[in-house]
Amino acid sequence: MWVLLAAVATIAAQQSRPVFEVASVKRQAGPLSIADMTAGGARTRALPGGRFEASKVTVGQLVWFAYSNDLTDFQTQITGWPDWVRGDQFLFAVSAKAAKDASGDEMRLMVRSLLEDRFKLVAHLESRQMQLQALVLARPNGTLGPRLFRMQDECSAPIVNELRRKFPEKYTGSGINMCSTSGVNSLAAYLTFRLKLPIIDATGLEGPFYSLLSAQFPPLSSILGRALNDQSDLPALSTALEEQLGLKLQSRRGPLKVLVIDSVEQPTPD
Repeated sequence: MWVLLAAVATIAAQQSRPVFEVASVKRQAGPLSIADMTAGGARTRALPGGRFEASKVTVGQLVWFAYSNDLTDFQTQITGWPDWVRGDQFLFAVSAKAAKDASGDEMRLMVRSLLEDRFKLVAHLESRQMQLQALVLARPNGTLGPRLFRMQDECSAPIVNELRRKFPEKYTGSGINMCSTSGVNSLAAYLTFRLKLPIIDATGLEGPFYSLLSAQFPPLSSILGRALNDQSDLPALSTALEEQLGLKLQSRRGPLKVLVIDSVEQPTPD
């Protein structure tokens, strides 16, 4: 009885989820070339008018887009991929349109529906104890660094641009300019993306904060093993976090949401 009720609830949830009015999924040649990487390569875009466009993306990137509100790190929090999904040999172009304009959250739900329909994706979320990094205050007295401070107003472009002009650039490398309305969540999310590690905001900072961080990061992409951007004049990330922002990363173990891939197939042709 409980199994039947769970199945009925799942079907009802899928029926109530928004879907694209029309959608095209086409296989593209892989792997990604150097020209693809330097031209901005694989990408997903939610556009006005309820349009969704993706070019040279893997199934993993589509799944990540669809579930990005529930997960913090693609590398460690999606598990169960079949062998054919790994790497960039199987790339796809997706062009879809909703019946009306859609919010970002609605667009993600529609991509979930598309994955279930065209890729026969079956997946579920569960909580697991995992190793993670916590962004915490580095100084015993809780003082912040000179490049992190609480804002009196919301994060608007004119205010942020004016703040950045006040910082004399110590380094020739560009700084990571962040403004978050809730603590330093945006910085934690960016560090997760660049370091490929799940990082949570455990600073206890509340309200809007502005930060400017100049540090060495793993390169986003490379050509023949050489980083596309020179970071030799920038300090190590651990040094920059503490000196510039008054923060540090602390290893912890805690619960994180994990998306388990139960099954996925190569897509049905258009």
